[in-house]
Parts: sequence; C-alpha cells; structure tokens
Amino acid sequence: MLEKIKNILEFTMFNFKFTDIIDISLFSIITFYLFKFLTARPQRPIMNLILAICFLFAFAKFFDLYLLSGLLRSVFTALLVLLAVVFQRDIRRFVEQFSSNFSIARKNHSHNIQDIDITVEAISELKAKKTGALIVFSGREYLDNITSGGSSLNAEIVLSLFESLFDSRTSGHDGAMIIEKGRIRSYGVHLPLSKNIKQIKSLGTRHSAALGVSERSDAFVVIVSEERGTISCAYHGKLYYDLSPTDLKTKLEGFYALISTKKSNNLDIKGFFVKNFHLKVFSLLMAYVAWLVIVYDPGVSVRSVVMPVEFRNLSHDYVVNKVSSDEVKVTLSGPSKIMSQTSIKQTKVLLDFKDIEHGKTSFKGSDFKIDLPKSFTIHKMQPNFITADVVKYSRSFISIRPKVVGEISEHFELVKIDVYPSEVELMVPYHLDTNEMILWTEKIDLEDIDQDNYKMRVKVVLPNGVKLVNGIDEGEVEVEFTLAPQEDQLDLEISPAFP
Repeated sequence: MLEKIKNILEFTMFNFKFTDIIDISLFSIITFYLFKFLTARPQRPIMNLILAICFLFAFAKFFDLYLLSGLLRSVFTALLVLLAVVFQRDIRRFVEQFSSNFSIARKNHSHNIQDIDITVEAISELKAKKTGALIVFSGREYLDNITSGGSSLNAEIVLSLFESLFDSRTSGHDGAMIIEKGRIRSYGVHLPLSKNIKQIKSLGTRHSAALGVSERSDAFVVIVSEERGTISCAYHGKLYYDLSPTDLKTKLEGFYALISTKKSNNLDIKGFFVKNFHLKVFSLLMAYVAWLVIVYDPGVSVRSVVMPVEFRNLSHDYVVNKVSSDEVKVTLSGPSKIMSQTSIKQTKVLLDFKDIEHGKTSFKGSDFKIDLPKSFTIHKMQPNFITADVVKYSRSFISIRPKVVGEISEHFELVKIDVYPSEVELMVPYHLDTNEMILWTEKIDLEDIDQDNYKMRVKVVLPNGVKLVNGIDEGEVEVEFTLAPQEDQLDLEISPAFP
C-alpha cells in the first residue's frame, strides 16, 4: 500500500508539467461551479451519487480492478447524459448565472430614495400588524438557480402591494417577494432553507429561508415575524435581529450603495480564497484525482539509479585530466516488468569526445548518451552539466637515471649502477620539449648500500602533467648497484646512466 502511494507521488512529481497545472485549474473551476449548483438545489442526493461513483472508480483504478473500473466508466457516462436531459432547465439557469459573472454589462441596480422609504414604511406597517413577510432584494447575482415557484408580477413598489401580497388570506403570503431593478419582480417564491442551526435556533421557517438565500447569493433579505412582530435581516450568511425602521433604512441604503458601485480593479486575494474555501479545495482535489485516474498508469515504475560516466571516441593523443563528476544520478520511469528485468545499474552515461580540442570542454544533459529501452523515459539527471579538462599529449621514450646522495661505505667501491628498465614511454603535454627531458628516481642514500643490500625498487618522479604509458609497474624501477671491496684495485666502471 505504502509502496503504491510512493509510486503515485513519484509519478506525479516527474510527469507533472505546466500544461497539467492549466488543465487541473480549468477542470477545478468547472467542478467548483458544478458542485455549487448541485449543493444549492434539492439535487444533493444526486451529487452524493456522482461523488460515490467517482471515488469508487478511483478506488478501482488504484487497485487495478479492471472489470469494476470499466463498468463504472460506462455507468458514469450514462449518468451524465441522463442528468443533462432531466435537469436541462436547471442547467440552463446555471449557465446563465455563470455567464453573468463574466458579463461586461452588469445588472442595473438603479434605485431612488423614495423606493427605499416606501419599502421601509411598508415593512413598518407589516411589523405593527404582526403580518409575516419575507422580502428579497436582489444583488449582483441572479437568483433563478436557487429559487423556485412563485408568480411573476413586475410591478412598481407601492405601499398597497405589500399589504395585499402578504395578506394571510392570499395564496402567496407564505412565500417570498423578490425586488429587482427597483421593481417587484415576483411573489410567493420558495427559497432554500439554511442548515445553520446555531443562527436559526428556535426561529421559524422564514428566518431559515432568508439565511439560506444569503448563504448562496449576495441578496439582502428582510424578515417580519408574525409571532413577535420584529424586523430582522440576513446578508452574507448572517442574521441581524430586532432592527428598527431607521436601522433597516440604513442597511438598505448601504446595500444598494455597495451593489451599485463598480467593482474595484484591485483583486481581493483574501476574499477570493476565503469565500467557499472548503468547496474550492474539494474541487481542486477532485480535479487532481481525475487527472491522476486518467494519466496514471499503475504498470509504470519510477526509479533513481546512479550511473558511472564513461568516455567514448577519445583520441589516443588526448587525455582527460579532470572531470567535474564521474557519475550521474538518473531518475527514469518505464514498464514495471521491463524495469525489473533490465540491468539498469550496469548502464553507463556515455560522453562523446569526438572532435574535442585541447582545453576545457562541457557537456549538457542533452549530450549524455544513455542506452535504455525505448519504453523508458528519463525525467531528471543530476548533475545535468559536466565539465572536463582535456589535454593533448605526444608519446616519447625518456631515459631514467638514479638520483643518489651521500657516500658509499669506505669498505666498498662503487663500480656501476644499472636501472631496469633504463627508459620508459611517456605521454607528454604537447607544449613540453622532450629532447632534453630526463626522468629521475626518488633519492637513494649510498650509505644504505652494501653487499647484502645492492638491489632496490624505487619510484620514478614524473614532472607535472606527464603520464606513464607502459614499461614499469606502479611507477617503480629496479636499481642495481655493483660493488667491489676496497682492497681490490679494480678500475671504477660507471654506467653511462650514472650522473
């Protein structure tokens, strides 16, 4: 299970592109408005059914349940077609509201002080008579997608209409009156109820309906209680109790002033994220899950492998003195079966040194040659840039001479010194002169030489930049001293190699 989750996270990390961000963002916007529409209507059970199918499909995809995932894909497609047919009227209203949010021509919210005065006076009389009333003042957002029923009126705001429409003997007195664009648009309208028990408490259905509309739109709603004879209002999901006519007039004037003012060009970033925050997060999560279900292939494995760097096509006249990195960490993905059967750890990163000149050269990630199956995809290479210091050399045979210090014991005479081998093949930087070049061994103290110790192996000191080709092992040569007792009057014979 944990391995599966890790594989999904790695798959997301290495397959997530900038276009996927745009894709998920657009899909989450569509999902947000779809959920907002479904939660605002009585179709909540249908939304729960769609969510259940989506989660079950993701579960089947995650655990490779091919039969179930295929069946759910067909069911989901059929369900979408059925929803489009059954709720075509609601969908049309939803599209109208969605397009209105981006419309340049906003609704006309013109009003005058006289309309507000008449409205407040009418509400005051309803309060005095303890006549229940529910009045909705439409804001910038359309209310068609969250209201239902009612009768169209499209009448001017006059005092007598309030009394007659909310008369308990009329059929529409239990519904709401909608005021829009300075006119009474409809009455007897049914509103969605709020589920905010903390605010509703023991209040009636009118308060619950008023709060429900204010939670789903920017409308301002006034409630007149027939039981207590009080005035309340709901705005932006909050109830305000026991208002006086003066308080109500002040709030109405502020409401109309707010919706009549052009929207500020300054983006309210905090408001954008806070409003409907949970629904936006849920929509974004659903968009990511949908992307994962469509894009993710459970048969693909992701692995990181450290590969050694190897040089190819390097001319025999050139030597790589220094390289910034001798290995590369490669992150790749491919079919799980092939991944397990392929010896990836033996794969090397090849650098082509063909046509390389003397000096410092560099290789980008695109220059790296990695022999992998075609079904594999490389996601990351670290480092993805390698520099190499290339030096041009010439080959020469240089003689070796022993470097001696001190004096031989007085009991012996030094006859000659031999070095094996006497010369060695070197690779010498092309700018150095080899005509008078001589190699010397490390220092040899003659005081340590006697009949029991006349052969030894010593290292050869190489000048900077000079490299051995062959001829000696581990950079050492054998030096042999020929000695003669002091009493023997032998002519001293010194090897030409002796300095």
